[in-house]
Amino acid sequence: MGQSASFSCSRCSEPACIGAGETARCERHFREEFAHEVRRAVREFSMIKPRERVAVALSGGKDSVVLLHQLAELRQKLPMELLAILVDEGIAGYRPPTIAVARKACKKLGVPLHIVTFKSETGKSLDSILRRRGKGGARRAKGAPSTGACTYCGVFRRLLLNKSARRLGADKLALGHNLDDAAQTLLLNVYRNETDRLARFWPVSREEKEGETPAAPRSGRRAETPDFIPRIRPLIRIPEREVALLAELEGYGIRHQSCPYANEAMRQTVRAQLNEMEDRYPGTKRRIFNAWMEMGKNEKSTAARDASHALQTCKTCREPSSQDECVACRMKREIAGKK
Repeated sequence: MGQSASFSCSRCSEPACIGAGETARCERHFREEFAHEVRRAVREFSMIKPRERVAVALSGGKDSVVLLHQLAELRQKLPMELLAILVDEGIAGYRPPTIAVARKACKKLGVPLHIVTFKSETGKSLDSILRRRGKGGARRAKGAPSTGACTYCGVFRRLLLNKSARRLGADKLALGHNLDDAAQTLLLNVYRNETDRLARFWPVSREEKEGETPAAPRSGRRAETPDFIPRIRPLIRIPEREVALLAELEGYGIRHQSCPYANEAMRQTVRAQLNEMEDRYPGTKRRIFNAWMEMGKNEKSTAARDASHALQTCKTCREPSSQDECVACRMKREIAGKK
């Protein structure tokens, strides 16, 4: 996965598992620096307070499993109660193997795992919803967005994670987004001219609009919504390739398989562009992230954004929403064939 053993760690004489030259690291020093970056993010953004209950959004993929492992180790320095929540969308052939990985990780780390399903929330699995749409059976409810697999999945996954975390008494909901995710999201928003979203994918979020990325936290300017569980992103400073390497070193047997419904052509293009830039100009992704953090410190733009994105309560389900009725409720009517 990383560099060959022809390189030696720049901090000792052991064979390097990643990097070259001054950045070459053996497994021991790689692990130490990885954990240091996680602690740094947790400390810098005040992500977790002592003895808080933290729910990890666990999918069984590399990012969420590594996140769970890092937080479990961090418990030795920062006392916290950990639990994991896995959302089973009901994707035949894809989700069952990742559930097995999640169970293995939770058992190894002594973390309770809670599994919730799309079917329990909507009455149907994602497979069933999409089959019905394919046959022309699902009418679009008034006010519902144009929906594909990723739209359904994103909205219901966020809903289930928030509801489950709240039900389980979590103080924070930890997500496995890494440095690559952050850089890609920033560029996507620039390319799409969605400037109001530029600072929403923040390391810590106080409130999140359903169906959208979170807004940056700012000392109470936004209307507080107690039912919203704050999101944290402890891996936000760590490149994807390092997350993948650590997942491999931990030996969880994680499959590198994309969701069969995934259709993010533009994100894949941006990903390829960023990887090419990183190869040519090392540090590109980190510089994009740092620039983004500086943008988020602009108090004038933050105040305007906070005033325009205050959450309210959905009139139907009583969940946090940016509108009178949340997207999830409108989608449920669509699935049921109601207007």
